[in-house]
Amino acid sequence: MESMNFELGGEGPEGLLAGESGGSNAFSVSEFVGLVESAIKSSVPSQVWLTGEIRQLSHAQSGHVYLDLVDKGVNEGANLATVKVACWNTNYRKIHAKLTQAGLKLEKGMVVKLFGEVRIWKVGIQVQISMIDIDIEALMGGLALARENLIKQLIVEKVFENNKQLEVPLVPLRIALVASPSTQGYLDFMGQLKASGFNFQVKDYATTVQGEQAPSSIAKAINLANESEADVIVLIRGGGSKGDLATFDHELPVRAVVNSNKPVFSGIGHTGDLSVVDLVSNQCFATPTACGRGVVSLVQEFWDFVQLKFSEVIISSRSVIDSQERFAISRKESISSLGRQIILRLSQWLENYRNTISKGVMHSIEVEKKAILNFKGGVVKAAIREQDRWDYEIISWKKDLSRSLINGVDKLDEEFSNRHKLLSAFNPERQIERGWSLTTRLDGAIVKEISQVEEGSDIITRLKGGNLKSKIERIERKQ
Repeated sequence: MESMNFELGGEGPEGLLAGESGGSNAFSVSEFVGLVESAIKSSVPSQVWLTGEIRQLSHAQSGHVYLDLVDKGVNEGANLATVKVACWNTNYRKIHAKLTQAGLKLEKGMVVKLFGEVRIWKVGIQVQISMIDIDIEALMGGLALARENLIKQLIVEKVFENNKQLEVPLVPLRIALVASPSTQGYLDFMGQLKASGFNFQVKDYATTVQGEQAPSSIAKAINLANESEADVIVLIRGGGSKGDLATFDHELPVRAVVNSNKPVFSGIGHTGDLSVVDLVSNQCFATPTACGRGVVSLVQEFWDFVQLKFSEVIISSRSVIDSQERFAISRKESISSLGRQIILRLSQWLENYRNTISKGVMHSIEVEKKAILNFKGGVVKAAIREQDRWDYEIISWKKDLSRSLINGVDKLDEEFSNRHKLLSAFNPERQIERGWSLTTRLDGAIVKEISQVEEGSDIITRLKGGNLKSKIERIERKQ
């Protein structure tokens, strides 16, 4: 604590002058303490408003609260100016009520403006402020200002959009979950994943989500999650007061998100403004439950896409096979028709040529007849050779077409096998064999939400080894 110097003028007790020393003229301890107390009281008002940063904070079992206030932004040091503040339980109950109504609570590092009485403790000559009241508006304004300054700084550094620019994997089944295990928010999120029937792999990174240690704990958990093989990092917390949720406006978790090399999904329960963590996250949701639904919807979209493409492959394969068969038949018919046309035209030409020969020149007729017969034989042979050549080409085309169809079918079989392996991980039957259950109505519809059934309805629960048929006697809905 800095030393305080007071100029004490005039005569002291017993007629002694301040500054005289030696012999019987020395002050007694009580005289000196009284002199200092008088000097302080004459120089300092009995009640003051004081602004400072809470450096130390402790709550006694008696209900008293003790603070150490320092100037905002001053680093630790031997000569750090510090004011001791005590808030007695009778006053603190009133102050605590005001803080609670505003959704706030006192924490280390918070800058406060408080009102109190100046008291001097003779033991050690300590000056202490007895806290009477606190300026709630100034406190909220300080938090809002710090929040806005952090956002502006991130924008200036061009890192505000860092996490939003990261690409989310197509099937985010591997989840690094930063949360406080066993809390309601944790259970709500996990409930959505389990109800989906997909094979999610979740690794917990436990952290505190409120209190003075929460910002550093959350930041550490996010940094550790970045070293994993997770597809996305999910940060969740259930609802709370403004003071509790102020953790997510703190620079430490915010910096951890913007520096993350994996997409961060936030599911922080809130009804008012988004936290800074929400603003810089890849995707943000209003509650842990909504966050769980958002993750499931991404996997569901992929699953629907796979099913659609699988159907398209089957339809396309059938179309290709039908088209090739029609093409082969059409080519064969065209070649046969061409051969018949050639023979017909030759026969017509021979008949016309014979009719033009003079009946009076028999020798010429015989000669020409032989020539015609030879020519006809050559034409027929040529036509037969042409027919044979086309038959050979038809057989070759048929073989090529068969190989092409076989290769196409083999590729389709291989692609189907690969997709079957991928889809088998999502097969509900496998999940049932692993110990999960699947509930359906009598019409076969899967029961995903309580609104799908009503009291008196019959349901079927599929388990490993068989099915259970049940009737709903009572429905208990979440409040």
